[in-house]
Amino acid sequence: MEAAAAPENIQVVLRVRPLSETERSRGDRKVVQLMEDGKSVQLKSSSKEDFGKSSGVKTFVFDSCVNEDADQASFYDKCGAWRLAQKALDGYSSTLFAYGQTGSGKTYSISGAEDVIIDDQYHGGDPREGLIPRTARQLWTELEGRRSERKYAVKAACFEIYNEQVLDLLNPEAGNLQIRESRAQGFYIENLLVVECQAASDLLEVFKEGTRNRHVGEHQLNRDSSRSHSALVIYVDSVRLDEDTGEEIRQYGKLTFVDLAGSERLKYSGSSGEMMKETGSINRSLFTLGKVIATLSRGETFVPYRDSKLTKLLMDSLGGSSSCVMVACCSPSGRFVEETLSTLQYASRAKSICNKPILQLDPSQRLIQQLRTEIQALRAENMQLRIQQGIPAGEKIMPSSMALLRLQEHEEAGREAGREAGREAGREAGRQREAPGSPSSPKPEETFSRSSSSLSVRGSNKLNGTGGGDPLYEKAVGYAEGYAAGLDQAREVLSR
Repeated sequence: MEAAAAPENIQVVLRVRPLSETERSRGDRKVVQLMEDGKSVQLKSSSKEDFGKSSGVKTFVFDSCVNEDADQASFYDKCGAWRLAQKALDGYSSTLFAYGQTGSGKTYSISGAEDVIIDDQYHGGDPREGLIPRTARQLWTELEGRRSERKYAVKAACFEIYNEQVLDLLNPEAGNLQIRESRAQGFYIENLLVVECQAASDLLEVFKEGTRNRHVGEHQLNRDSSRSHSALVIYVDSVRLDEDTGEEIRQYGKLTFVDLAGSERLKYSGSSGEMMKETGSINRSLFTLGKVIATLSRGETFVPYRDSKLTKLLMDSLGGSSSCVMVACCSPSGRFVEETLSTLQYASRAKSICNKPILQLDPSQRLIQQLRTEIQALRAENMQLRIQQGIPAGEKIMPSSMALLRLQEHEEAGREAGREAGREAGREAGRQREAPGSPSSPKPEETFSRSSSSLSVRGSNKLNGTGGGDPLYEKAVGYAEGYAAGLDQAREVLSR
């Protein structure tokens, strides 16, 4: 399998829940209508109070739309969770996250009927199970079927972001955990408890324990409102034999389920006291997530991932190297049409974000694979040139002695030109720094760093017009530019 899969956009699945008993008794009208193609949805309004300054019909198109009549099994088949699990088994990272207004059905979609699922005596079979327990069992069944091809090791962790604090749901006593960053891992949670799983039942126990420990609350819109963003991370490590070399290849797949806390308006939820503080924290992090999604959808280069802990941890899933599915949940009630419109706009922007999934390998093995790919490309290019010149595939091509001599001369000339360019650059820098009134001229006792060479130089007398530049710096620059010039000359010689 290649190290990088084809680029793919974030897949967006819309799920519309039924009207609640409260909404029906209140006489709320439905403003969300799914179209027959199974991908389009219309948000209808006959009042300017619903859309603010606009009214009428707004249409959105997603990868799939699931209506209120669909049961949990149908939703599982349509949402793409199993595709993500297969990617994790193949050594890729994948993420599924649910977004929507509070009370829109996110937790029910991701987890299921929690009062049933988290019971110690529950072992599966309830039709109200959500995506996590269904995916966990199917993942393990597929894993067992692949044992003849590779060895697997499965681990799991569970955490939440509550009031901008990262808490370990399997080890609540650990307190606020820190998010660190490394070149190899990107952003990660330091000291997060990771549990080894020997069976699907172990994986489900991790999920149950995390669900029991996360923060929930009750307000006017939701009896069991999530007061934090929670996540279950399933690590799928595998070892297989390379077909060409017979060497062991280690792959590090990962599947993450994220249940985002719902956005809410205080005038509807009636939250107060500590819950009001939680609402502010939730809405701020979701606002930052919205900024990240909007920035990526516009194709801008700077993305504000670092503005919140949530977006740091979702960095790889949004515009990164993971496969990703967004489940957008909404209410059909006209009372919440503005929140539904916001959710649909969020989802529409997310759909335009392109990710580039990468096979997660050991760094040394990744380098080897990259070099092999480059060698294969060079061999193909060499063969194409032989065909164009009419040279048989097995015939060796030896450059003439004259060509080799000219190549050496050009390389030496290139090196000398590079060294002289480096010395001149050093002298010019010294002259500029010693010019009267120059704002960039350091005092002799000052210290400054030149990041390009990772050298620290003290005082301005190192770079002046008479003493030449820093010898080591000039030599490095000279060799680099000379080598580049020599390669250009070599190409010119060999092309004659």
